[in-house]
Amino acid sequence: MSEKTLNTRIQEKHDTQAKWENNPSFIPEPGEVIVYDSDAAHAMPRVKIGDGVTSVENLPFFYEPIT
Repeated sequence: MSEKTLNTRIQEKHDTQAKWENNPSFIPEPGEVIVYDSDAAHAMPRVKIGDGVTSVENLPFFYEPIT
């Protein structure tokens, strides 16, 4: 089997909590990473991972740092 090297960059979807709340019915694809940027209430970014079925507002945070 041959190997191939790809020079690429992956950028995940990210926005503030307020912006995600404006699009609550968005359904991320399975494995799609959604980043909630840090804001006045959260010093660190928070992450949700899509399952292809659940809307972004109903997905649990994968990791939410203690502030």
